[in-house]
Amino acid sequence: MKPVLLFTLAGALTVLASCLSTGMTASEATSSAVEQTGDGLTDAALSPLEDLNLRRDDIPAVLEPLETPYGIPAGSGCEYLLGEIATLTQILGPDDDTPETDEEERDRAEWAADRSADAALGAVASTARGFIPFRGLVREATGAERYADKLATAYRLGMERRAYLKGYGQALGCAPPAAPIPESIEDRKIVYR
Repeated sequence: MKPVLLFTLAGALTVLASCLSTGMTASEATSSAVEQTGDGLTDAALSPLEDLNLRRDDIPAVLEPLETPYGIPAGSGCEYLLGEIATLTQILGPDDDTPETDEEERDRAEWAADRSADAALGAVASTARGFIPFRGLVREATGAERYADKLATAYRLGMERRAYLKGYGQALGCAPPAAPIPESIEDRKIVYR
């Protein structure tokens, strides 16, 4: 359990450092990290079931039929593209060209709390998975590795599809978010997450 303790301490330091630059108090951020870690502990402990292919995340229905991201959209016009992009964004999260809001600025401490909880839960999951001998062979034999690759491919194709649709929208003269937000790389505020 030493890795869990080290990750938790490192996460706590990250949370505290983030609190210095945001309005969130250290107590709020720490409470959030502890709560998230507690909520995810069962999932982390059961992670070996994923290696045995007894438990897995479903591929979202929108991503399942994607074979290529470059197909011509079924509908036409900016409104149609906006709907398709919004559907993908609900599953994939914000795109790289999404501007950061004031609320997100405050959420840096919450983000640090998320990362520290993720690190602690990752250590627990790694320790639990360590009980499976020849884990790589087990994942291959059970089909868990193939499914993990299929899931990753579905998300990658979804991101490529959203980018393609935005480019298509740009060619049609659509306004963002049905097209990329135009900005130069120098103007972009780089945030490491």
